[in-house]
Amino acid sequence: MDQAAVDRAAGLVEQLIRRSVENLSEAETEIDVEGHHQVALEAARRAIVLLQNDGILPLDVPAGGGKDPGAGGSGTGDAGTGPTPLAVIGDFAATPRYQGAGSSHVNPPRLTTALDSIRSLTGTEVPFARGFEPGKDADVGLQGEAVDLARRTAEAGSTVLLFLGLGEDVESEGYDREDMELPAAQVELLEAIRQVTGRVVVLLSNGSAVRLPAAVTAAPGVLETWLLGQAGGEAVADVLFGRANPSGHLAETIPLRLEDTPSYLHFPGDHSRVRYGEGLFVGYRGFDALGTEVAYPFGHGLSYTTFELGDLAVTSGADGLDVTVTVTNTGERAGRAVVQAYVSVEGSTVTRALRELKGFGDVTLEPGASEQLSIRIPREDLQFWSVVDGTWVVETGTYAVEVGFSSRDLPLRAEVEVLGDEPTPVVDTTWTVGEVMALPAAQAVLAPLFAQMPIAEDPEMQKMIAQMPLNRLSGLGGLDRAMIQQLVDAINAAM
Repeated sequence: MDQAAVDRAAGLVEQLIRRSVENLSEAETEIDVEGHHQVALEAARRAIVLLQNDGILPLDVPAGGGKDPGAGGSGTGDAGTGPTPLAVIGDFAATPRYQGAGSSHVNPPRLTTALDSIRSLTGTEVPFARGFEPGKDADVGLQGEAVDLARRTAEAGSTVLLFLGLGEDVESEGYDREDMELPAAQVELLEAIRQVTGRVVVLLSNGSAVRLPAAVTAAPGVLETWLLGQAGGEAVADVLFGRANPSGHLAETIPLRLEDTPSYLHFPGDHSRVRYGEGLFVGYRGFDALGTEVAYPFGHGLSYTTFELGDLAVTSGADGLDVTVTVTNTGERAGRAVVQAYVSVEGSTVTRALRELKGFGDVTLEPGASEQLSIRIPREDLQFWSVVDGTWVVETGTYAVEVGFSSRDLPLRAEVEVLGDEPTPVVDTTWTVGEVMALPAAQAVLAPLFAQMPIAEDPEMQKMIAQMPLNRLSGLGGLDRAMIQQLVDAINAAM
């Protein structure tokens, strides 16, 4: 590694330490707590992914409700006894899993819960049942209370908001998860609730993907909220009631089974060693290359409105690719569209994924509005590491750019020619005949020679010869090693 790179990295660490010490030495440090909270709130709103929705969301704010979120709330309450227009079930609604476990723990200046935020926004004492205790087996009492609340909610013709997810006992730094399952007690609770009502919205709190059992995917609404930070409670309430339109997209594939993941056969390895056998085909690259059916693809994310794409144009220049596309809000609500651009290289000479995300952009549109969105793909992002040449290379060829809303929802496609910067290859006798014959300069040298051999009229023999290194042709058709080297020298001279 270059010494300058080490010095730069060390210098940045030193700079951070000095700034920290200077701030600690001040008698008072002014912090814009409210401003920071608003940033956290917007980040949380944008992070929520609407996985599925049959129209149950967004919810209507009850008459008389509509207080500003964050105005407070009155504890966790109880399940009550009479019919209810809305119910919240699940421990994570009142005790949020808002951050990772281990050394990432921080103490936020403010922490909102979904339960308090829902009550504040609706202006009603929405009933709550804990349902389960994270890290524990199913509790008959907690589950019974939750099912009873769900039953009364169904009698009122309203909706159950069920908060499920993973606790710190399941995922943390320092150890690996043993499966991709939601805790059994939570799945059992969901199945019991769905016996009494079909109007269930499932909200997931987890730091990494979970397999979604049939009980979850059968729910009319599913929100993946991840770990939303200090303002997560408000963000959840805002999305549930349509004060914010969900626009998050999955940064990882949600598979149907753990066994479908590209790394399944290699992880966790043996003797504290793991072989990354999937190579380039990690994540969506592996799922898409094999055409594996998944629960939700990489990049997936729904909205309360709909968008259409058109007028795709791609131009190639010395600095990369410029992609433009027209985005139209075809729904009835304002919303933010996140448009993704994937690239593939037809007839590539190296192993590549079926398609790779190379750029994305976003635009916020009112209903019926259209706007042209530009996505820049730098030339550096078109490079691959050439093992043969020991350098980064842009391959000459036809590049296909597909644009859409996930790795499997790409309605638009355009092709563009890219002039690469491949170094002139230096052929040696270890190259196979097929590799050499792919070079135009080599064809002019070798084609007359092979035309005189018996293999010229035998297609099967030609296929076999194509896989042979040049140094294995000695004795074939009167060739010896000296003659083969002369041919290699002639090829390199013609390049």
